[in-house]
Amino acid sequence: MGVVSRTTGAAVLVAMGCLIPVGAAQDSGAARRAYLQAVAGFSSADIRHLEAGRPVSSSLDGRDGLEVVTFGAVRLDADPAAVLDHIASLHTLRRSAGVLAVGTITAPPHLSDFQELALNQADLASLSKCKPGECGVQMPAWAIQRFRDGVAWRSPDARQAADQLARDVAYRIVTGYMTGGHRGIDPYHDRNPSPMPGDEYANLLAADQYLPAPFSALRGYLRGYPRAALAGVDNQFFWATVEAALKPTTYISHMVVARAGALGPSPLPITGVIVTTQLFATHYYSSTLEWHIVIDDPSRDDGAYLIYLSRSWVPGMTGLRGRLTRPIVRGRVRDAIERYLAYTKNVIEAD
Repeated sequence: MGVVSRTTGAAVLVAMGCLIPVGAAQDSGAARRAYLQAVAGFSSADIRHLEAGRPVSSSLDGRDGLEVVTFGAVRLDADPAAVLDHIASLHTLRRSAGVLAVGTITAPPHLSDFQELALNQADLASLSKCKPGECGVQMPAWAIQRFRDGVAWRSPDARQAADQLARDVAYRIVTGYMTGGHRGIDPYHDRNPSPMPGDEYANLLAADQYLPAPFSALRGYLRGYPRAALAGVDNQFFWATVEAALKPTTYISHMVVARAGALGPSPLPITGVIVTTQLFATHYYSSTLEWHIVIDDPSRDDGAYLIYLSRSWVPGMTGLRGRLTRPIVRGRVRDAIERYLAYTKNVIEAD
């Protein structure tokens, strides 16, 4: 799949004559199909599978050979508002397959929010040998140095001390973000220093060509957090440890739930949007922005479409090694998204 042009999804719909009154079920379906084919790269067969209730996905080339762009979609026999509430629930996350632990983070954060966070054995072994620029766990330089200086690795209580230090590091990362926004997130230094997360997220939020509508106010709110304000949004913070690809990964996230009133005009009947920003992850992605977009299906009572979009920066995806590993990474991500969407569909429709 080639690189998608830097035209917004909404602009694609305008060009195709699909900015239509959202009350018309037939026109609404045409706009949805046009968006998913022109922007997400879905084939006609993908659209047929989607409308038959099967989850589908696609993976696109992002910028600079470092970005992985993943789409997913599934049709649900459920009320769109209920779908939005389900996706936004941390109780739902706790029930999800592959999730090992979840913790809610208060605002402002407290160290006790991370009481259940613990390092796995592989990360513990890596951290015992880490130094800035050479570490098997993604962390900022100051955090790596704290593990070098603050844990007596040969002592019997090394695990207890390392777990407590991991909680301290998580608390400091969240505090930095809640006071300074994206500019308050320090770059990783497990290998060559990565770009500043603030720069990465500024680029991801400046003008997103993959979205079905501009969402200008919402993107402005995300760029301006914590100083910006926007009516109709709710904020949640959480940490989770999940089984991811080859190794368990702990990440910290900021979730923003936006109802229709906060989204502005749209070519599609959007019920709400959930945007999740990765503040930290022990492995794989240096930055990730996830969108869950819930769309009403006017052709059916209690019908909805869930569209998933993820944009992630993956270190080590350039050069010969990157060219060899990129298709593997993209394939695994697509498989994981389709499993997630199938699970979500089954759980929501069973409730």
